[in-house]
Parts: sequence; C-alpha cells; structure tokens
Amino acid sequence: MKVSYLKKVGPRRAALLSKLGVETISDLLWHLPRDYQQYVRCLAQASEGDQVLLHGTIVSCTVPFKPPYKAVLLTDEGEVDLTWFSGARTYIQATFAPGESLTIEGQLRFFRQRPGITHPKVATATADSDIMPLYPLTENLSQKMLQDIFTENRAAILDATEEVLPPELVQRYHLPGLRESLAALHYPSSRELAALKTGLSRYHKRLIFEEIFLHELGRALVSYAQRQRFGIAIDISVDTMADELTRRLGFTLTEGQQAVVQEIQQDLAASQPMNRLLQGDVGSGKTAVALYAMAGVTTKGYQALLLAPTEVLAQQHYTLFARILDGLCQVELLCGSLSKKQKDQRRAAIHEGAADIIIGTHALLQEDISFHRLGLSVIDEQHRFGVEQRAVFARNNPGVNQLYMSATPIPRTLALTMYADMALSSLKTLPVGRQPVQTLFLGSARQKQLHQEIEQVLQQGLQVYIVAPLIEESEKVDLENASRIYEQYRVQLAPHGVDLLHGRMGAEAKQQVMERFGRGETQVLVSTTVIEVGVDYPRASLMVIYHPERFGLSQLHQLRGRVGRGSHPGRCIFFAPGQIGRESRERLQVLVDSTDGFYIAQKDLEIRGPGQLFGMRQWGIPSFLVADPIRDVKAWEFARDEVRAILARDPALNAREHARLREYYIQRNVLNIIH
Repeated sequence: MKVSYLKKVGPRRAALLSKLGVETISDLLWHLPRDYQQYVRCLAQASEGDQVLLHGTIVSCTVPFKPPYKAVLLTDEGEVDLTWFSGARTYIQATFAPGESLTIEGQLRFFRQRPGITHPKVATATADSDIMPLYPLTENLSQKMLQDIFTENRAAILDATEEVLPPELVQRYHLPGLRESLAALHYPSSRELAALKTGLSRYHKRLIFEEIFLHELGRALVSYAQRQRFGIAIDISVDTMADELTRRLGFTLTEGQQAVVQEIQQDLAASQPMNRLLQGDVGSGKTAVALYAMAGVTTKGYQALLLAPTEVLAQQHYTLFARILDGLCQVELLCGSLSKKQKDQRRAAIHEGAADIIIGTHALLQEDISFHRLGLSVIDEQHRFGVEQRAVFARNNPGVNQLYMSATPIPRTLALTMYADMALSSLKTLPVGRQPVQTLFLGSARQKQLHQEIEQVLQQGLQVYIVAPLIEESEKVDLENASRIYEQYRVQLAPHGVDLLHGRMGAEAKQQVMERFGRGETQVLVSTTVIEVGVDYPRASLMVIYHPERFGLSQLHQLRGRVGRGSHPGRCIFFAPGQIGRESRERLQVLVDSTDGFYIAQKDLEIRGPGQLFGMRQWGIPSFLVADPIRDVKAWEFARDEVRAILARDPALNAREHARLREYYIQRNVLNIIH
C-alpha cells in the first residue's frame, strides 16, 4: 500500500518521503531509526542540560513585534519559561496560545533558579514512552513529521508487516518475529534502550539476518537458473587475432591480462554460461581484456554487448572500440541522447545482425531490444546492476555469457563474502609503459605552489582535472564547490580554456564538455566525482582534488587514476583549503605513500572499521539497510548455508513452507522471470 494513504501524509510529504526511498508502507517499516533520544519527564528529576519532555498548559504567551518571544507552561510540578529568539510570530501565537494543552520537548536550562527551554518544540512522544526514535531525514522533512506519521498510524503500519522467513529459520536461530522487531525499533521502550542504541539488539539482528538471507537467496535463484540452462558455448581463439589487436592497440597485454583472457576463453567454451567478476586496480587494463573477449566472440558469428553506468563512459568506450576494431567488426552505440530515428535504425541493425558489438548504458536493459545472436555481455561497474536486472537479462537472453567488471579493487574478505557465487579474476599490474601516479599533499598555506603546478602543466600543452566534493555552495558545510572553483579558474586561466562538468547536467551538455576536452579545446576541467570511473584522456596529466578528507581512500585512488594514462607521467595534488585533523592527514598519507589499489582498499576497510557502510559502493558492494558485509560475516555464512539447503530440496520454492518466499520474489520480478 502506498504511504500516501496514511494519516499525516499528504502529497507534499509523500514526495519528501520518496526522496528517502519510501514509497510504500513496507518501505516506511524498513526506514529504521539511526539513533534514539531519551527524555526526562519529571521536572523534579531533571538537571541542567537534560533533554526533557514536559506536559502542561500554556498560561501566558507574549509575542511582541520583535523577538524574544516568551510563553509560560504550567506543569503539575510548576512553571517552565519558554523563549524564542527567532521564529514565525504567527506560528508561536497560534501554537502556544493560553489554554493550549501541550507536550514540550527541549533542553532544560535554569535562569535565576527558574526552569526554562529555549526554542522548544511540540513533541509527539507516546504517552507510555520517554524515548524518541531519530530517523534519517531529507531537506524539509523533520523528525516531528516522521514521528507524527508513526504515532498516528501505528496499527496500520505494523499490520503491514509480512513474515517472509520460513518458520524453521526463525526457530532455529531464536529470532524474534518481524512484527515484534519492527515494533521494538519504531516504538521503543526504556528497558531496551541500551541495546537499541548499539544497533545490534536482538531485533536488529533479526532484520540483519533477514536482509542478508533474502539478498543471498535472490542471487542464488538467478545463479541457479543460469546453471540449469545450457550456455552458449563459444570456442574462441584469441591467439589468432592477438597480433592484429596488439598492433592496433599499440601495446602488448601484460601477463595478468593474458591470464584473465585465457580464463574467459575457457569459460566461454564451457556448456554453462560464464558468470565471472573481473576486478582490477586503477589503470590495470580491464577494458582491453573486455575488448579482446568481445572481438573474439564476433569472429564466431556472435554479438557482444558492453553496458556502462553513464553515457559519458559509454561514448568513450564506443570511440575506443570503433577505432580499434574498424574493419574487423561493426560497433554501434545505443544511448538515451540519440534521436528516435537513430535509435530505431540501430535497434534494427542489432536485430538483423548488422551490429556486432553494441555499447550502451545500463538503462538499455529497460528497453525492448531484440538481439540477432547475442553471445557475451560485459557489465561495467557491476554493482549498479541489481538482482532484478540480472534476472530480467537472464530471462530475455538465456544462456548468454556474462562478464562483470568492478571499478576498483575489492578487499579479499569482502569479495569472499559478497561474490561467492561468481568466478573471480584480478588484475594487479599496470600495462607496459604506464607509470604510477605521483601524489602530494598541499595545505592552504601552499596555495601559491598549487597555482604554479597547474600553470606548469598547462604551459606544456597538457590538461588538468580539478575535482570538488560539491556542485554548489551549501549552508550546511563550508567547502569549496565546483561552481565557485570554476568561476575562479575561468578568469585566472582564461587563455587555456576552462569547462565545468557535474551530474546535474544533461547528457548532451556533458558530452559536449567531454568532447571539447578530448579535442584539446579546453585544458582545464573542473568537475565533481562524475569523472571518477573510466574517463580516459591521455593528455590529462594533473589532477587537483579539493577537500580530499571528504572522500574515501578507494575513491581518491580511483579519481587519481584518471591521469597519467598516456605517455606523460601523472601527478595528483590533494589540496586542503582549510584545517584537517591528524587522523585525516594520516589517512591521506596512505595514498601519498602507495599506489597499490588492493593495499589501499584493505587499509580503507581497516580505517573505516566494521559498521561503516559509507563508500561500500566504490568496492562494488550494494547498499544494505541494516546489514554490514564486514561486521556480519558470520550471519552471511549462516544465511548462505540456509540458502543452499533450501535450494537443494526446493529450487523453485514450491513447497508450502516457502510460499511466502515465493510470493516475495514473484513480486520483485525474480522468480517469475527466471522460471
């Protein structure tokens, strides 16, 4: 049921909730508190600085033309002064009118021995609780709004819980029921507070296990369905075209690349569809490996598909493949910015077999495309390719071999946890001639040196990336932003040409910016992290990253991998316009000292520690609501064992005890797609 049908949720609040991914009551149930605030309800027991929750009646309210505004709340234990130094006069007059009975929330202070609260809020705490859940929010959505929704709709919300886990699992692991768990988290009691605040209460553990189990079962269902189908066996011999591809590429594959190509060749020749994850360090040559495999497939009369996460990257792949494979096979680009006529023409070419290699974005999976003879699909930045998308693709293209590529190295422990159902290949060495990127750190006192470094590179006719963490100025954080940096350098470096690139720009505008940079018409590109993955311009030799402390180590390593991709050595400057802490400085030193992406990913994992999911996506790890792939390794092992046992005896989930599981995956277009 849509969340908009609940009390206290109108169209405006529904739109705000949608920004948090909350569309249905089920989504709302899984929008869990990030923390809890305990209040003192008894004025006599409250001390200076305590958060209090006091019920009483307003006995006076004084709202002059200018603040401060004052009111007095009469409780059973005496009077409490309420004061506002800013705020809407009309709201205060209406809400705190004499005679109004209210529950007030705020921090207690004493002035001349009289208790008082500055900028009090009208609370929505339930009568039997002195604890308030604190939820993740979005702009214009307050804690009070969410608490109102949960308080006013308690029965309707909890009645929407559906127990999906088989009863034997709940009993075997002594798990509380789903309704009981969600009720405990959204409507907490004081006796559970200490455990709830850890995020590892028995109720949290129930949800953690369920999230992991359902994730693993979904992956396993898709993998099982793939294994049951005969694969498209393609016996390619890359050796027969290696010399020609080497000549066109201008370099020989490293030993590591050659080994991975051999692994892919063996997979393609097998009777089961290939299901392989290729991870590699920045600049290790994953794209070249994919090119060899895709070109090999076309020599046997099959088509190959490469899907990228963005149009910028898809266009870049197309330009490279079309140039290298010119005359050997036909390469086509299919993406959203094309006109309807162009799309129709290219779809026809794909259907008729005139297109051998098709390059596009992940969005192509949502379109009705008929392939002539698809044999291999390559998914770049695979973590954006979810279980449902995999299921759709497997159903529409039975037996097709699949190669997934990870944007950055994945710590080994994480890879073993998350990708146990896939064959894993790793690239660790740089291609011949490519030099490691030199990295240095500059503080605000060395801004002059920064400008000298940029000028020196530009005078050589080379190009510069300047990366900022934000697009525009924010009231919440005092950081340099891409727009302001662009305006600064647009004037300062005018003779060299400066452009701005960020994620809010349309596809055509982005493409124009990248084409100007690619042609050398602009030498400086100010950007957000939209350039993080795959952007490859050989004349870009310097990257400046503002506020590097705002990024994860693996993300910084990925960013700096955009430079030094040609014959010119690459340099990366971490520039901190303001003061940063000692821990942040030590963390950045890891990147100054090392260019080994696998070592950096492991250090990033160690520094962040269990429980911190920020940055998981950069390792190709999907986001979870409560589960943590690092912290909850044991739960993953238990869940995976249970999934294997269930599929061994009931692979289609037809048994009565699995009816709810079956319905769950049918609703999510997994079971009805793969069977």
